[in-house]
Amino acid sequence: MPGQEAVVRVLHQGETHDIDWTHETMLELLRPLLGEGAQARVVTALRIDGVAVPDDALGDLSGVPSRGCEQVEVESESAAEIARRARAESAAYAGRIRSSMVALADRARLEPTADFGSDLAELLDALAVLIGTSELVVGALGHGREALEQLAAALGPVLDEVADAQERLDRVHIADLLEFEVDPVIERFESWLGEPEPAARADA
Repeated sequence: MPGQEAVVRVLHQGETHDIDWTHETMLELLRPLLGEGAQARVVTALRIDGVAVPDDALGDLSGVPSRGCEQVEVESESAAEIARRARAESAAYAGRIRSSMVALADRARLEPTADFGSDLAELLDALAVLIGTSELVVGALGHGREALEQLAAALGPVLDEVADAQERLDRVHIADLLEFEVDPVIERFESWLGEPEPAARADA
């Protein structure tokens, strides 16, 4: 009947919650369990009455209806946990960027007349992804902003010089910039991303 409370059984992180519920969306239903603000947890998997909700719908649970369901199974992680994992993955990503960069520099020296503009563009895109991901990690963890800004500031002028060299088709100069100017900065990125969290260092 309209307005009548319904009991929804929610299984979350090994605990069972029977929740009296009359609202419409899964976001409202789960908010008391997930929290809000800096301490909020992020839903990583969700099943409603045995049916899995697609991953691409998990980011906005306000669009997932809850009325009429009987049991919800939800898995979640804290934003900090996700950020720590993203930080480790970004460190590995930085290492792969460095390997690709050295290979591209070697190729530019060996084949100075070859056209590797698309490879260079992919490399620059990867660097942009690395910086963007690092900004998200810093925002979630709440520290490291100064280190990230210093690294990004060091990288910017060098990438401008790479772009100028590409316009002149000076591939040997591009190779030197990648190996001797850009790579050391990315190495610092990799080292910074791979550092243990402050709490972990304190416990060591």
